[in-house]
Amino acid sequence: MVEHSIQNLQQLYEKQQDLAEKIKKLQLTVLPHVRFIMLLERAEELNNSMNLGLQSLGNHEVLEETRAAIENIYKLISTVHQKNGAELNAIQKLVNYNQFPAELVKFKKELREHAASLAEALAQNQENIIANFASPLITIESKLEQLAVKVRKAIVLADPPFFAGCKTMDKIFSLLEKTPQLAEINIYIQKHLNKKTYECIKNSRLFDEYFYRNQVNDAAKTAPDSLLHYLTEGEKYSPNPFFNATYYLADYEEVGMLRYHPFEHFICYGEILCYNPGPDFDALYYLENNGDVLEAGIPPFQHFLLHGLTEGRQPSAKAGAFFVKRYLQHSPVNLAFIGSPDKLVKEGWDMLISLCRNREGGQVRLIAPEDWSGNESKIDAIVVSSEGAALLQEELLNRLSKNKVRLLYLGTTPGDDLKSLLQKDIFSLENVCAVCPDYKTFLCWQESEIPLKLRYYSFNDPDNATPFLDALLDSLGTCKNFSLRRTGLWKTPSESKPYISVVSIIYKKSKEMIRFLESLNRQDLARNYELILVDDASPDDSVERIEEWLKEKRQNGLMNRFMDVRILRNESNRGNCSSRNRGVDAARADIVLVADGDVVLSTSSLSEHLWAYRFDDCDAVIGFFRFNLDYSFVFHWLAACEVNSDIIRQHLKRSSEFAMERLNMNSLPNSVFTFVTRNTSFRKSAFKEEYFDETFNYSSDRNSGYGEEDHEIAAKLYSDNKNIRFLESSICVHMRHEDNSHNTDKALANLRNWNKLIKKHPDLRLIDRQYYQWRTCDLLHKTSGKPDALEVKVAKEFFNASDRVNVSIPRSRPIKILSWNCNIPYQYDLLKMHHQFTMVVDKANGGWDYSLRPRPYNVDFIPPEKVAPEKYDLALIPFDKRVLFPGKHRERFQRMLELSSGLPTIALCHELPYGYVQNGINTEECELEEQRKYVRFKLRDAHVVCCSHIVQNEWKFKQSSVIWHGFSPQEYPAGKNDLGCLTFSNDYLANIPDVDACKMLREIKQRLPESCTVEEMKEPFPHAGYETGSQEWSVAKFQKYGHYIGQFIVQLTPFNNLAMPRLRAEAMLAGCIPVTVRSYDVDMFIKNGVNGFAGESAEEIGEYLNWLLSNGKDIQKISRNARLTAMDIFNVDRLISKWERLIIGLT
Repeated sequence: MVEHSIQNLQQLYEKQQDLAEKIKKLQLTVLPHVRFIMLLERAEELNNSMNLGLQSLGNHEVLEETRAAIENIYKLISTVHQKNGAELNAIQKLVNYNQFPAELVKFKKELREHAASLAEALAQNQENIIANFASPLITIESKLEQLAVKVRKAIVLADPPFFAGCKTMDKIFSLLEKTPQLAEINIYIQKHLNKKTYECIKNSRLFDEYFYRNQVNDAAKTAPDSLLHYLTEGEKYSPNPFFNATYYLADYEEVGMLRYHPFEHFICYGEILCYNPGPDFDALYYLENNGDVLEAGIPPFQHFLLHGLTEGRQPSAKAGAFFVKRYLQHSPVNLAFIGSPDKLVKEGWDMLISLCRNREGGQVRLIAPEDWSGNESKIDAIVVSSEGAALLQEELLNRLSKNKVRLLYLGTTPGDDLKSLLQKDIFSLENVCAVCPDYKTFLCWQESEIPLKLRYYSFNDPDNATPFLDALLDSLGTCKNFSLRRTGLWKTPSESKPYISVVSIIYKKSKEMIRFLESLNRQDLARNYELILVDDASPDDSVERIEEWLKEKRQNGLMNRFMDVRILRNESNRGNCSSRNRGVDAARADIVLVADGDVVLSTSSLSEHLWAYRFDDCDAVIGFFRFNLDYSFVFHWLAACEVNSDIIRQHLKRSSEFAMERLNMNSLPNSVFTFVTRNTSFRKSAFKEEYFDETFNYSSDRNSGYGEEDHEIAAKLYSDNKNIRFLESSICVHMRHEDNSHNTDKALANLRNWNKLIKKHPDLRLIDRQYYQWRTCDLLHKTSGKPDALEVKVAKEFFNASDRVNVSIPRSRPIKILSWNCNIPYQYDLLKMHHQFTMVVDKANGGWDYSLRPRPYNVDFIPPEKVAPEKYDLALIPFDKRVLFPGKHRERFQRMLELSSGLPTIALCHELPYGYVQNGINTEECELEEQRKYVRFKLRDAHVVCCSHIVQNEWKFKQSSVIWHGFSPQEYPAGKNDLGCLTFSNDYLANIPDVDACKMLREIKQRLPESCTVEEMKEPFPHAGYETGSQEWSVAKFQKYGHYIGQFIVQLTPFNNLAMPRLRAEAMLAGCIPVTVRSYDVDMFIKNGVNGFAGESAEEIGEYLNWLLSNGKDIQKISRNARLTAMDIFNVDRLISKWERLIIGLT
């Protein structure tokens, strides 16, 4: 009868979906077997402890007394074993615990194969599709129901005997605790069980020592063993930010009955049973909403700590409080509310008052309009609605501006209410935040060119509104400006073309697609933009639902008048790459944003992407995409991110506290492996041939590969020397959803495409060696059950290739490092570690020097007088030869030694920085040696890292090692290498101590033909339109520098006593051939005629250059070898590997 109810294709799809949900429900079911196993194991542990305790009793009389008293306990333990062992056997007969997951995998595989066969049948226009495909579904449904019945029965049968067993164990422990004759043996039992607890927690690596020490008092901070302190005296503290013992004991009563330490219980059994460690994490929710975790069988809490935190996944249904706690500073803020609010904003108005009052240090003043003077003291921000905004005339605006207060507008008619503010150039719009709950009003504003941003928020969901309002309060309480809309500098396209095109694919996910469309409708570009949707033969009603949404928007006048939507249809399922290419080909704009339909974009995303291309020095853009949330929460959190830019910066700043990252993955947000089609754009004109490689297609074909197509397009851009930029101001939030694939082994499909990527772009193994190693090992682990699969064999062959070297970076917890704001280029690469750096700055060396490198996210600054050494784990003291001479560098060095007193210390000894001029200081060597002795004495207890062997031999520190500078190859793409020789500037050469480098260079030039140009290094600058000294300017400048050095065939170093000038290694990374005067360090990595040349004299070096420049056929080969050498030896992962080992040893 059920079979005949499937009458059409839509009902067939609905049945597939229904069965998928039933399988998922069974996957989320916690079987009772583990609870019985836990009970039996606890009884066995206690039994063994008692036996060992009896053996330890030396006194015969005490032994006999104890045996008599303990006899009943042995009987009770035996009862627990017998009864609960029998119950476990009974439920095991109903549902085999070990076979249960495999059965569900089998059902899921059958369902996916059914869906794939159905897609093939539809593509081939087969007959009798409904009749042929309904019957298998009914069979699967029947088998599933039989299994579900058994599972329900097992759960019902298990509860009474399990809790009876727990009560018996509780009775046993009570007897041990209260019976006087058992006092001595109970002490032994507790010691034995406590030892097991200690080892269990220690081996789990879930105990966060750093977090724990930050909670305890000063005396406890000095405890030699933090874990032991936690177990013996730390019951009121938490072992990590997510575990709450009080919560855990209250929710799971068996933990106390069995006398488990709550954290030990969670580690051994709680996570398997999907118990929640605390109020911030819901294990079953996390599994239900993260299908990849559920499918992989990974313990949910471990996945969240190791991956989910970094990926911005939601830990529970009510995640607002968690995100607020994690990403906001909760700054105290004083607000003055003027008059009464508009009706539609009253709920938000009242919530804001309540949140402000409940915030530590927060204050609220309610001021009647007639009493508002604008001169109120101790106010951070004024909050107005229509009534208050009507008073914003010139005199009042002048007062507000003079008093440097912020203005928050909550109202429904901003165009009228803020007219005076917008017309008069008195009060800075960067100090204004305007929020409107009326969609139509908001849309009209977005279609205008008003520079002030208007935030749309309806306040109709109070439970989820808190993150937005808390983010708003944080912004009002700080001195940072609100961003304005991007206007001007738009290049008008010809023939009325759109300014930017957005391309996306329609393939299922209709619910998410509607939200995606909504986010595009809210854009503030106020210029023509188009959305091209390619229907890749989606088998459901997604297209119809999208068309209905578009129709409704147009009918109600709620469609952004600048957005044009086109839907292209594939006759059959062609795959994601082919569909995207069709969309890009159809795009009428040169700049194309490619986004999957399961994301929502911030209202300024298109404007921000366009802004990045304004000076024609950018070829592709990656926006922020690191949050993965529920469909129902995405717009709430997106609104919070838009109103408070610190949220994104905090996410980029904080690598996961538990992931033990080997590299700070946010240090290169514009890398090949962060190019993901959620929020990326590119110029069509940047590509020579195809956009997406269609051999990477992911389609309904069950044998297609999966993933890596976005990394492949980024690899093409990198190989072609194109500039990729990162925008933190374009925000994208991904919506978690069910897997729509028909592939029965997604991991194997992913490995198939990963192998294609590495085969096509083999340098990726060095360009980001750590990602390559991690990703390959991860995919091999996921496919470990299929060792004979071709994909597995190919991946192992690539990984174990004789020309490849593994570099391992030891895992370590993130620590706080106190450093000094100098030697920026070296520290820039050192900041790619996942630690948090604080640099000491003074008036002379003020913040980050953006002229040298872009500022990483994990560095803050502090003046010397505010340094508290106890807040840091390690001191890093960078210095160079300048400390030997009187002046500011010596003074800073001495000050840094004072500030870091008592901390484990690493000193970093550099050579003289490029461009340094000694200004005529001429000190005798004997005087310098006396100063060296002084420096050596001051650093006698520190480990000194020297940047070269020459430096190490020169200084002769007590404890030292050599760590060469390391760079990220992603920042130095291979250049064209066609412009002759690049060397150091004359000023730099003139100030190199002990040698006449200028003379050497002149003698080398004399031996070169006139056709060979030797160019002194010139500092390249970006387009004059950038704001000098800004992060954007710094990124553009650094990219231009990489392209500049990559233009040259040869990098010439006419001296040998400074072994590791940074320019040589950077140039090699860009494919320049190093030609240098020989030194000890140089001989360790340059092989003459293979990857460069090293000579003793001007004559020898001149011969090398003449030979090289007259043998064009060898240039490319040697250039390639130089780049490969540098990508290995001077790779940033080698730098970090050595530094991490050193840091671990000291901390």
